Amino acid sequence: MIIKLVRHGQSTANTGAVRPTEVGDHTVALTDLGHKQALEAGRKVGAEFLRESLAYCSPFRRARETMAGVLAGAGVDADDIGPPFFQKLLILLAAGILVDKIEHA
Repeated sequence: MIIKLVRHGQSTANTGAVRPTEVGDHTVALTDLGHKQALEAGRKVGAEFLRESLAYCSPFRRARETMAGVLAGAGVDADDIGPPFFQKLLILLAAGILVDKIEHA
């Protein structure tokens, strides 16, 4: 099994534009750079990997926006991922972009 972890892109809280304690941490959006980072992460993760994956995403806005960017960057529609017997797993963390790969034989 291969597991890839993607952390959300730069958020408005990361830049200090908003304070999560004032607006609600779950409502914090990505910056323009964060959206670009998400698209790049999608290109790196790739369509082939995503089509064979089960993907989990935090319900926080910045994580959902990152997941949308990852899918767009890979050229994959959300309906095209998650076959019944998956061999790969993509986890999007609500916490820059980090793509990590762990392979198990």
